[in-house]
Amino acid sequence: MKKLIALATSLTLISFFAVSLMSCEKPKEETPVQAVEKWLALIDEGKYSESWVGLADLFKKNVKKEEWADDLNRFRKPLGKLLKRELQHDTKSSEEQVGEYLIFQYEASFENKKLTTEAVSVVRDKDGKWRILGYFIDVT
Repeated sequence: MKKLIALATSLTLISFFAVSLMSCEKPKEETPVQAVEKWLALIDEGKYSESWVGLADLFKKNVKKEEWADDLNRFRKPLGKLLKRELQHDTKSSEEQVGEYLIFQYEASFENKKLTTEAVSVVRDKDGKWRILGYFIDVT
């Protein structure tokens, strides 16, 4: 009986420690494409000022928040609601000033422009998070 109680106690302790270790695991890191698509969702919702938070420090040094929102109001807003967006390909690049970055190219359809191309570059910022380095949309 003592052996059975000792075994049950040991199994209970092992289970407790296993659950404790699982709860201490680090949350999964956001992938570059997840960061881009989460950021694009803000743009799609017209949350241009809020999208500023997702921009890389290097981008923010060169473009003011108000300019960013104004540019999106001028170029992205007239396209209307997003109908469809599909990732076409991604490219890995590097530049001495920026470091390693990725470029995601999408084919997109909007209410007022049936087919266009979007390109979003993303870089790992100083804090280790993926942030947007650039955004291009063909509005012609």
